[in-house]
Amino acid sequence: VFNPGLGLRPKPDRAAHRVVFDRIAAFGLGDCTRSTASTRQRLGNCICEEAGACVHVQTHRNPKSAVPWQIDYLFASEKQLMTRLTSCRAIDDSARAWELSDHCPVVAEFDL
Repeated sequence: VFNPGLGLRPKPDRAAHRVVFDRIAAFGLGDCTRSTASTRQRLGNCICEEAGACVHVQTHRNPKSAVPWQIDYLFASEKQLMTRLTSCRAIDDSARAWELSDHCPVVAEFDL
């Protein structure tokens, strides 16, 4: 999606990325961050195509970009774990979370 306000170029590889996520789902794995999107506010400045229903969470910071990138995901088996998922979040609420990397931890909790 081209958003001139953020100075972004169109993403010609978006379809290829979608194929990867579709393949992951075909192997019976669910996206923990997507499944828990209703528990958090919409990600500001997200460039996703899901405008009013953004399911992303910022997991990466790029000092050259205003975009809150999500490039880290957590997947779990649909049959064994996704039905027991209680929460999934990026731990990005402190400077310490970003201290060692430009990626922050993503943590999922399951009721086992």
